[in-house]
Amino acid sequence: MGRLEKELLEGRYYRTYLLANLIDQIAANPFAYLNDLEAIFADEGIYPFLASFQKHSALHRFAGSVLWQYYYDRVTLVESAIQQFPNMSLADEVMWVLPVEAACEAYEIEHPTFIEFRKETNLSELTPAMLRHFRSCDDHRCGECGRLSDEYGDYWDELNLRGYVDELLDRISEEVFFVMFGNRSFLANLHKLLAGYVQDAAYSEEPEIQKLFTHTKAGSRLRRTQIPVWAKRAVEFRDRGRCVYCQRQLGTLHTPINHANFDHIIPLAKGGLNDVTNLQLLCDDCNNEKRHKGLEPGRLYERWYPA
Repeated sequence: MGRLEKELLEGRYYRTYLLANLIDQIAANPFAYLNDLEAIFADEGIYPFLASFQKHSALHRFAGSVLWQYYYDRVTLVESAIQQFPNMSLADEVMWVLPVEAACEAYEIEHPTFIEFRKETNLSELTPAMLRHFRSCDDHRCGECGRLSDEYGDYWDELNLRGYVDELLDRISEEVFFVMFGNRSFLANLHKLLAGYVQDAAYSEEPEIQKLFTHTKAGSRLRRTQIPVWAKRAVEFRDRGRCVYCQRQLGTLHTPINHANFDHIIPLAKGGLNDVTNLQLLCDDCNNEKRHKGLEPGRLYERWYPA
């Protein structure tokens, strides 16, 4: 990967805001999505979140898990942007595909189409009539389209097994991060949600997990680790070098005198993660006040230009 590839993101924004809104809703009201969350965090699913300051952040990871479930559950067909039935009348020429295939098309991810998958597995030819029935039928287990439903499931498994789903979710998660990283209220909700699972993980009997925690009479928390320069730069750039509460200008990372505090939005003692998405920039005074009063994340943002 070249330098520019590491620094620049090509945004396609295919339903990115819809999916970001779904993730925002889950973080704001997790009780309404308990079944989905249990699917994500079952079988020690919180453990990958515990490592300190990964560039594939907690937000990337959480978004990827939510999006995997989203596309896995979607069997309602959508119109393909590039595929058509050959030699058909105008009414029948539209090709209807799974949402995951439509997304692969939008991001120009080379993948076997459902038509190609059917040929590779020696299935009968797909016809417009089959798709019309599948789209209009209320019972996808009926005799006429039940088999097609199973074939779509096999097709999803094939895309997943061959890595196309992971490639797609990585692309979308990057865009979700780009959109949502600036919203500290959302980040606070996300880390409040994760904190409960983090605190449960403190009771793990696995030695490798126990090494990540500090245990005292007051409770258990993840060990505090040094914040890497790349994370500091990202948070300072996002917060414009200002304290997010009082808007005091704190200078830059390059100045010898720097009163910037990279504060954990959700404290480690309350299940917070050592993660770039759990940081905000505070001055000394506001950092001390937050420590004593447990303030909500700062909601002041510098405008792109004066009003």
